Amino acid sequence: WQLGLKNACNREDVSVGIKISLCESMARMNKLFRIGVAKILWIVGTIAVVACGLIAWQMSFVEHVSIGRSERTFTIAVEFDEFRKIMVRQNATKAVISHAGMTLLEEKVVDIQFDTSGDSRPLINAILGRSKTNLVATKAITVRLDDPNLKAGKLFLIQRAEVKNGEMHVRTEADQPTGTLEAYSSNLDAYSENLHTSVSISISQSVRVRVPFYLKLVADRRVQAAADEASILQEQSIKDFIAEFANESIVALANEE
Repeated sequence: WQLGLKNACNREDVSVGIKISLCESMARMNKLFRIGVAKILWIVGTIAVVACGLIAWQMSFVEHVSIGRSERTFTIAVEFDEFRKIMVRQNATKAVISHAGMTLLEEKVVDIQFDTSGDSRPLINAILGRSKTNLVATKAITVRLDDPNLKAGKLFLIQRAEVKNGEMHVRTEADQPTGTLEAYSSNLDAYSENLHTSVSISISQSVRVRVPFYLKLVADRRVQAAADEASILQEQSIKDFIAEFANESIVALANEE
């Protein structure tokens, strides 16, 4: 269209007025064309700058705390009195805190309290494994963390156990952050359920990570997967622990007979 207007302006058989009008039209069109090109370039440039900013933002490293929580409930085919006896007498600390990447190094009883007011024959019932004495005990526990991503060799835990007639509650938690592990806690709750024992366990952990912004969800999934795996392993550890000593009790009774 520019070439056509230019040729029309140069033709001798076209009147001067028409030539002026055609030239003015061509000038306006050129101006509009330049403005249009400038707007397109501005829009493309703006989009490019925004896109580069978003990419840089997504790629930038950020501090992020990933939280993983996992809960499981299962039934153990032993009466609660037997479950209680095994957990108390055989020292189940290792079974309670055992999970992937955590190994028991040391444990120490900090405080222990007994309440025999609800048991008319505390000594005899304790011997028979039918104790109704309430027990509250606190332990200081040291474990080794084998996961190098946590950047800590040891973790110090406080464990509080409360045992009553027909129920047991054990809470274990880190007394302070260590390495990249911001917080850790686990709970075990057991109740008498007919001739069995119902057990619920939960694990919660918070891990501080430094990752590109766009990988935050990946870090969250990994921490959650670690919590899920820990609860699965803890459940199996408790089941194996109870089965081992329950079988010993059966053998002992058989030998006595």
